[in-house]
Amino acid sequence: MSKGRDIKFRAWDNKIKAFHYWSSDLQLYTELKDKNGKEIYEGDIIETEYFAKGIVIWDDVAANFAFNCDEPMWAHPVHVMNGDKEVIGNIHENPELL
Repeated sequence: MSKGRDIKFRAWDNKIKAFHYWSSDLQLYTELKDKNGKEIYEGDIIETEYFAKGIVIWDDVAANFAFNCDEPMWAHPVHVMNGDKEVIGNIHENPELL
C-alpha cells in the first residue's frame, strides 16, 4: 500500500530569522478531479464506474500517478482512465474501504 513519499521541507521565518525544518508523508495532487469535482491526491481511494476500488499511487517507473488495485486491467495511469471515478476516502482515514 502506498503511503506517500517522505519529503523534507524547510521554510524561512522572517519573525525569528531562522528556518523551520520538517518531514512529511506528502501526498501530491494529481491535477485531476473526480466526477463530483473533488481533487484527486496520491493516497486517495477511488472507485470506478465499474465498482473497482483502488489507491492512487505514484509509479516511479512510469513517472505518473496510477490506479492500483487487485485487478491488473485497472493498474494503469489515472489520467488516461476512461469513465467516471469517485474519491471515496484515503489510506489514512479509511483503510477499511480496501
